[in-house]
Formats: sequence, structure tokens, C-alpha cells
Amino acid sequence: MKPPESQSVQLLQALAELRVPADDPALAGSRRDQVVAHVASVVKEEQQRARRRRWRPLVAALLAAAMLIVVLGAVRSVRHARESAVPSAVATEPAARARAVDGTVLVARGGALSPVAAQQDTELQTGDELRTAAQGGATVVLATGVIVNAGPATTVSIGAVRQEPAGRDDIVLTMGRVDLSVPKLPPGRSFAVRTPDSEVVVHGTRFSVTVSSASPGAPLTTSVQVTEGLVSVSHAGGESWLTRGETWSSSAEPAVAPQAGPPLGSAERPPATPPSSRPVASTAPAGASARSSLAEENGLFQAAMAAKRRGDDRAVLGALDRLLSRYPTSPLAPDARVERFRALKRLGDEKGAAREARRYLAENPDGFARDEARDTVLSPAPSSSPPAH
Repeated sequence: MKPPESQSVQLLQALAELRVPADDPALAGSRRDQVVAHVASVVKEEQQRARRRRWRPLVAALLAAAMLIVVLGAVRSVRHARESAVPSAVATEPAARARAVDGTVLVARGGALSPVAAQQDTELQTGDELRTAAQGGATVVLATGVIVNAGPATTVSIGAVRQEPAGRDDIVLTMGRVDLSVPKLPPGRSFAVRTPDSEVVVHGTRFSVTVSSASPGAPLTTSVQVTEGLVSVSHAGGESWLTRGETWSSSAEPAVAPQAGPPLGSAERPPATPPSSRPVASTAPAGASARSSLAEENGLFQAAMAAKRRGDDRAVLGALDRLLSRYPTSPLAPDARVERFRALKRLGDEKGAAREARRYLAENPDGFARDEARDTVLSPAPSSSPPAH
């Protein structure tokens, strides 16, 4: 038996001696084309894979950069919106809102005048000046909740929070009359009305302030009437305290003796006022008689105002007649004359209203209601209103 190697060699020699038949040229060309196409597709696929492998890191980097840009843009937009929201709210928040009640009411801002509507609120900013005509009237509500009712021929400016003393809001009354209602303010906050010669400070009350002059060229004077609560009036370096039902005028002795602080039992107790700084009117009667006189004058005027609110104009005239007959030189006399001719007009007595308005103009030619009084004088026929003597 031959070894395996010998058999293998013999088989290979026999295979080599076999004759291989010639291949068909057509079949050979077809197989060649298939092989070439397959090799080409394999090469192309490998090339595409290689290109994808080379671009994949770059594409990933670009996608990451794009996402980063989007995120940063969103963060910046949110931050800008938050930063711009607060200044915008502060800038658009009005210091007050006003609405006309009677006649013509104007707002002066930056040298321009614009009307105040009666049917909708007009926003006021710090520094705006409100002006009412002779027959005008307006209601102003400050952002702090203070309500200011401006009477005819009144000029009042919207103040700001003052740094000294801190936390004090104020308005400036140049001419005319304002009736105010001040709500209870937070601790550390106060409200003041500044006039040409005085400053009235309150912490929660109802009161009125009038600025007028007794004659042409005469200095302006300030009058204060307290309906509820407590106010302090600073004038000529001194300070006076008024409580419910009391009045004060810068042209006469205060309704109450100036105190070192508010009356006993009041919630607020300011620092003591040195006696030497307390205002004293040298021309006014001295002592308790002057104080009781002013208290009675105020009581008569308040009775007239209560009758006016009830719509009883004849009672208004009765109270005002008693006031003017008993105290013709009272600081409240100009206000009484104005309320008297207004009541006569409401009662339809045009002649009487014109006579009273003419007398008011004779005594107060530059008074706060001078325009209203002139209109009243001119409203009836000239022959129907003989001059008052």
C-alpha cells in the first residue's frame, strides 16, 4: 500500500494531465462584467462609508454648536424680558388718576395742556399740574389711595416721594381749594399738602386746604379745616396741631394753641416743638376767646356744608348768614361768600347770586373763585343785577 503523500502526488499529476475544454467567449464576457460590476459596487460602498466616517465628527460638532446657540439665545431672551419688565412697569405706573367732575379741567405737562375727561380716568405722572376752570372740579386718586377733590379755579401739582423726610408723599396747592381723604398709611409713610407759605402733614384723616389772597398784591394765605383725624401745620418755623372740627389760617392765630405734640390719646406723637418757634399772630385776638370764636366759625361753616350735602340750600344760606353776620372778618368769610352765591344759584335766585358774587369780588378780587364769581355776575341781564353796596 502506497503512502498518502504518494497518492496525493499521483492525483495532482493526473489532474494536470486532464484537458480543460475551451470556455464560451460570450459566457466569459458576461461573467467578467458581473465580477467587474460587483467589485465596483463594493468599492463605491467602501468609499461612501469612508466619507461618512470622515464627516461624522464635523457634523456632530456643528449640531452641538447649533444647539448651544439656540440655548444661549433663549436664555438671553428670557433675561432681557425679565430685565425690561420691571423698568417698563415702573415707567408706566401712573402717580395718580384724575377725572373731571364739573366744567373744564386741564393737565399741564411739559408745557402742553390736555383736557381731563369726565367719563374715563386720565393718568397723571409726577410733576403734572392739574388746573380747574372757574366752573370746574376734578377728583384725583393718588397711587397711595389718597383722594383729592379739587374745587373751582384750583391749581394743584402731583408731587413725589421725598427723601427728606423719608417716605413722605405730597401735592403742591398753588391756588384754590382741595378736600382730601387720606387712608391709614403704612408705618413710616406720611402725606403732606404744600402751599406757598405752609405745609400740612397728615397720617390718616379728612381735611381741606385753601390758598387765597385778601386783596390784589397781598400775600397768599393758607387755611386748613379738619373734618376727621389729626393734622400738623408747619408755618414760619413753628408747628400747630389740629383735631376734628378745628381750623387754622396763616393770616390769623391758629384755632388751637400750638402744642408740643398731638393731643393726648392720639396715635402719633412727634418731637416737642420749642415754645420760641411756635407761630403767634399779633393781629388776632389773644387767649381762649379767639380759639372759641374760630371753633364756632368752623361749626357754622360745617353746618352749612352738611346742609349742602343733604341738598337743603335754604339751610345752607341760614348757616352762612349767621357766620357772616357774627364774624364778618373770619378767615372762612371768602369760602362762605362763595358757598352762598352757589346756593343762591341752585335755588334759581340769579339776582341774589350775582349780588353775592359781586361782593365776593369786591372783598377778594384775586380769590380762588374769582373766575366763577365773574361768570355768575355776567350770567343775568345787566339791568337785572344792580351793583351791591
